[in-house]
Amino acid sequence: MAGFLLAVVLVTTYSAQAAAATARRVTRTPLVRVVDLQVGESQTIELCDETTAQVKLVDIEELRDAVRSAVREAKVKVEVNGQQVTVISARYHLPITVSGVQVDCPATEGYLASSNADAWGLVKDARLRLWPAGSALIAPRTFVYPVKQRWFASDTQQKIGVLGKEGGSGGWSHLHFDIQSRQPSGKWGTQEAYAFAWEAYRQE
Repeated sequence: MAGFLLAVVLVTTYSAQAAAATARRVTRTPLVRVVDLQVGESQTIELCDETTAQVKLVDIEELRDAVRSAVREAKVKVEVNGQQVTVISARYHLPITVSGVQVDCPATEGYLASSNADAWGLVKDARLRLWPAGSALIAPRTFVYPVKQRWFASDTQQKIGVLGKEGGSGGWSHLHFDIQSRQPSGKWGTQEAYAFAWEAYRQE
């Protein structure tokens, strides 16, 4: 009987602690706003500072290589608050500022056409991300830059081992870290992290 009472007390205490922890849990609303658009489509987006931006996807020009037909660069023409600008959709690109808004384009539909998997959860022609001009890209201390060194002071892709035989055709082993989040399509997909890593470095 004593053992049963002890078990009841422990379970009740644990449940109370779990409920208190849930009540204390604070969710963060990200500073970025994400929208997927078809060519010719426009939307009005409320930014993190409660201002609005009218954004339209005007055109997409994709550069593919001649061997694999993979997209190597995509030039995305967008209109923000009536002003047109071309955004490069590619890795290691930061948002650009136009008409009071920072904008980047992490993915276009062409990436999916040359891939065996849908890493992006993208169902329209392009994905745009928006911040107010001058805004931080992430809230302070959301991420930290993990090493004490200058930005890009070393290679971003480093060999950590070899799989199989050595030499030019040997298998390389390296790590990839992705952020997965719910996308405008409702699907889970990659949240391109380069701009966030750069912002974490800049804030430190």
